[in-house]
Amino acid sequence: MTPKDTIYNGADEKTRAFSTKLIPTKKAIIGLKTPFVESVAKDIAAGKYGDVRVVIGSLSDDVYEELLVKSFVVAKLKTDDETKRADVRNIVAAIDNWANCDMFVARCKFIGKDREKWFDYLTEYLESDKEYDLRFAIVAMMTYYLTDEYIDRVLALSEEVISDKYYVKMAVAWLMATALCKFPDKALDVIKSNVLDVWTHNKALQKKRRAKVSESISRKRIISTLSNENNQKRHKKTTGIFSAVVVFLKIT
Repeated sequence: MTPKDTIYNGADEKTRAFSTKLIPTKKAIIGLKTPFVESVAKDIAAGKYGDVRVVIGSLSDDVYEELLVKSFVVAKLKTDDETKRADVRNIVAAIDNWANCDMFVARCKFIGKDREKWFDYLTEYLESDKEYDLRFAIVAMMTYYLTDEYIDRVLALSEEVISDKYYVKMAVAWLMATALCKFPDKALDVIKSNVLDVWTHNKALQKKRRAKVSESISRKRIISTLSNENNQKRHKKTTGIFSAVVVFLKIT
């Protein structure tokens, strides 16, 4: 049985219908559950279907699940740095939806194992005007670089992202919400600086409401800080943002 036979034999209509509603993409969707994709990718990476390069070369970028399998394999393969960078670039270039993007990022554990090596590579994507180049870099930085060493650089870079693309703005909001949980003081400085547009501010706060608040956050201190800032800055944009944060912290 070929890898494509395995892939298509695992498809089901219920999953296809669900994925079609959830994932905005021009790619065909056949309907595979993620654990099944993981299993197939693991077998391909282990050489069960023959030469790995031949196999992933046979998978289509025009089918959502085939690209997903390919991306999972690429994330698993142990290669030299040049090959890995080229593989990642090829995957990212084929992405046209949040699911292919985010699930690939989640499996790029090699980034977290060597942050210094991959940081500059990711920042190159932030110079792109393509929606999923930008989202890939932002989500990767959120996933692997919200650390003591990198938080300042990541927040600074996020402030510089300018895009009207929905999935880019959502990625920045997601990053800011996550940063607010992990590094509340630093993230609040960004929120108070008004460098983010109103939409991204609001989305970040919505996502923050759904996230677990770190026990280290001093709610009273933050509420006091934001209330004072709100009284001093009667700007339409800041008032709405500060009020939302204050209300959230008071009720949680």
